[in-house]
Amino acid sequence: MARVRPFAAYRYAGAERDISTLTAPPYDVISPDQRAQLLAGNPHNVVALELPEGPLDPAVPGNRYENGAAAWNAWREQGVLVQDAAPAVYVLEQLTQHDDRAVRRRAFIVEVGLEPFSAGVVLPHERTLPKALGDRFELIRATRANMSQVLGLFDDPNGATDALFAAIAVGEPIATATDADKVELNAEEATPVRRRTRGRQMIPRQVPNAEVERHRAQVAERQEHPDAAGRAQGEDGTERTVDGV
Repeated sequence: MARVRPFAAYRYAGAERDISTLTAPPYDVISPDQRAQLLAGNPHNVVALELPEGPLDPAVPGNRYENGAAAWNAWREQGVLVQDAAPAVYVLEQLTQHDDRAVRRRAFIVEVGLEPFSAGVVLPHERTLPKALGDRFELIRATRANMSQVLGLFDDPNGATDALFAAIAVGEPIATATDADKVELNAEEATPVRRRTRGRQMIPRQVPNAEVERHRAQVAERQEHPDAAGRAQGEDGTERTVDGV
């Protein structure tokens, strides 16, 4: 069974509820021109953390990972990013149109325990290339942080989590955005009471993983630095990653 728990996220401080200019597509589909456009729209766009500038060789001064860590540390010191005071379960809702039909996708954003794929708890969906794995590994190692969640799936044929989604989505979103494809995104946050009373409904037995290179990178980073400070840990001392499931 997957090990799932709330966590205290870092969020943009003082930002308007609409954070469209601060969001970015997945790192592996962003072109250099698109990256420049995102930063021209807002210098604090998350692409500066998720896809920093610089050479990919971590031995070269001014490399991507060094620059990403510098921005991550500076933004927290400057108060651009502030950590939530208490752990929470977050919900991300995506709304779009497909073939003239409204489509809604919802996900919990939570911490999920790191597992080797051989354990059969987190399941890979593809074979990844060493370059992508190495890139994510170096960024995690430099920043000791997850700049975006890993996307996973869980099986819920009877809709047991529908009540939990509904319980969290009772107030105003904590953030909204609309991306370049006109997909609307809403982020919501659970209250401690709702987490305690309903949290067990969302524990999946398996998590098919849609971002294999990032999970492998996190497992590899754990093996390299088993006692590293700053890594999320559960009460049982096990390491965690951030998943959208």
